[in-house]
Amino acid sequence: MSSNSEFSSVVLLVCSLVCCCVHAQLDDAMRNELLTLHNEARQSVQNGQLVGQPIAVSIKPLKWNVELETKAQMLSDQCRVGHDTNDERKIPKFQYVGQNWAGAKDINT
Repeated sequence: MSSNSEFSSVVLLVCSLVCCCVHAQLDDAMRNELLTLHNEARQSVQNGQLVGQPIAVSIKPLKWNVELETKAQMLSDQCRVGHDTNDERKIPKFQYVGQNWAGAKDINT
């Protein structure tokens, strides 16, 4: 991966794969594909392959957590506007869980 457009394509692919999973369960193949794509994108930052971004000092590969997956699916199935509270997001293993949320008034925004 050597350009911003390639990195953006990976991010778009990951988002597309995730968006098709509303009210769905991921299988192991899809989990592995998402994790591989995400870790490859992180590795490209560490290797200085993302143009315009500094080289990352240390980025460890992510590991899949089914409990976080289940929690994220439960929250996304509710289709609420805005971020959920930290108490709603956390699980026993992770007390602080981040969440990305995006929205717009219409499709032109």
